[in-house]
Amino acid sequence: MADDEFGEFLTTPAEHVLTPTHLISYGLSAVLGAAAPVYLYMTLFNMSGEENYPIFGIVGLLTAALLAFSYNKINAKIHAKLHRDRAHFVSTNVNLGGKSRDEKKKIAQEHISHQKSVTERESMSFAILYNNLFFFAGVLILGFFLFRQVPGTYNYILSAAIAAGAVTYSSTQ
Repeated sequence: MADDEFGEFLTTPAEHVLTPTHLISYGLSAVLGAAAPVYLYMTLFNMSGEENYPIFGIVGLLTAALLAFSYNKINAKIHAKLHRDRAHFVSTNVNLGGKSRDEKKKIAQEHISHQKSVTERESMSFAILYNNLFFFAGVLILGFFLFRQVPGTYNYILSAAIAAGAVTYSSTQ
């Protein structure tokens, strides 16, 4: 019975489709993630906003684009892994006894659909959290330890760009 209703779910690889919800979540998270180092550098390194807006804007947009790209890559990897690992949970935990074949098929499809949506939300949340933590740790380590003797403007450019590049590189591996 499990093979009949859930066979397609169990054998079909998870497809990762970029939806408008993803674009909004990735975009908002990336812009906020890229803005945090700007605030940090303006307050701790006394960088005036008026003089450095072009630098903050260009590096911030580059950083946001790289972070959004990384969110999508990590989300796709985690979604595929979770989909594969959780396929058997749905098939073994659904009690379909005492119902007609059409009712069983409908209930099975509802459970499969629910499992896919939960897996998608979970993988998206993890991707955003993981990449932001990795990016912030990189900016802090680079900015306050490795480049601490470098002037604030160059420190910001190097720290944000290298941290975003490292996050993007790790997401493609």
